[in-house]
Amino acid sequence: VGEALLATLGKGLGDKLTPDAADAWGRTYGVIQAAILDGAASEAGQRAAAERRARAEQQQQQEAAAPAAKSDADLVRESWALVAAGGDLTAVGALFYETLFAAQPELADTLFKGVDRTAQAEKLMAMVDAAVKLLDQPEQLIPVLTGLGVRHAGYGVEASHYPAVGEALLATLGKGLGDKLTPDAADAW
Repeated sequence: VGEALLATLGKGLGDKLTPDAADAWGRTYGVIQAAILDGAASEAGQRAAAERRARAEQQQQQEAAAPAAKSDADLVRESWALVAAGGDLTAVGALFYETLFAAQPELADTLFKGVDRTAQAEKLMAMVDAAVKLLDQPEQLIPVLTGLGVRHAGYGVEASHYPAVGEALLATLGKGLGDKLTPDAADAW
């Protein structure tokens, strides 16, 4: 991924990407990668991986029993369509941050100190909306998410923050959709 990031920067910036800048990006990605790998290797990361494997195994068993089952991408798209149909994604973003800060109040005074929360809610919802639309196009989605990870590392986001963000997103979807967020859709998210 680091090589792909540098290649993308090289294509996009051409001669403007100096060797020093390329080296700095390489080192920055190394820090990001190390943080992500530390998170993945942590007890919480291993627990999340085990839970994901169990869900995948369960999903495989369900697919074998009912081959017409919807894919994770379909479930995410369908549930997101219900959210987007409400029309005010900024309000959904505000609810997400309210939920996140209720669970992790220190984030409001550290990573998000001085941040325009309305603008941040708009940006978050635009990114989620774009990501959902690209679920079947990983060749486009992964570079976008990788770039997002690079930017967030620069903001001070650490691997340990991501589980809380995921939990807040699921809780927000649950608050907004109620029983329309099926267990399968929640697992897909």
